[in-house]
Amino acid sequence: MSVTEDHSTRPQAQTEASGFSSSRRSKRAHEAILNAAAELFLERPYSDVCIEAIAARAGVGKQTIYRWWNSKAAVLMEACAAIVAREVPLPDKGSFVEDLRDYLSHLCSFFNSQLPRPVIAGLLAEAQCNAELARAFHERLLMQRRVVLHTILQRAVGRGELRPGLDLDVLMDMIHGALWYRTLILKAPLDEGFVQGLIAQVMAGCAAPKPPPDKPLPPA
Repeated sequence: MSVTEDHSTRPQAQTEASGFSSSRRSKRAHEAILNAAAELFLERPYSDVCIEAIAARAGVGKQTIYRWWNSKAAVLMEACAAIVAREVPLPDKGSFVEDLRDYLSHLCSFFNSQLPRPVIAGLLAEAQCNAELARAFHERLLMQRRVVLHTILQRAVGRGELRPGLDLDVLMDMIHGALWYRTLILKAPLDEGFVQGLIAQVMAGCAAPKPPPDKPLPPA
């Protein structure tokens, strides 16, 4: 005869400890899945990555993955977004030029070292014919970067470093667009020279005008 534990009579401390342990296991499994997805994403073309491979690499069952994500695209894009958020944080150095330099330098470094051009090109090519991937790419990765850059630009306008009335959406397209164009079309280096040149052009077109110098007082 099997014996079933009566959870209603289990001491509260034991119940809370069990809940904490379960939460800890869930967090470990969640992190393991994202790590596995990120590793596979960099190792193989998108089309060659499957839920089964992610589950095997993470050491979990497929149903554990489907508990948090409804598709391969969703888990891969969340994994990629998590890496980008960690490697390209929101800077706050008190200066627009320094914030933009920090943001672009980290972003270029990430593209150079952790998300190489063949991976990016393969991802975007797949997204053209995979609506689910395109949606996940837009919602989980691109919009995340736009929120960060918009914060940098909005702070600069508030501090009087950029002109009021700028279309920040267009400006974000220009800044991110330059990076994507250089990466995918020109296949040119994402180096310090590129970062400095891009910042100089942004400031040339968008910087707030400097107030005129104070006129000297007439002699008494």
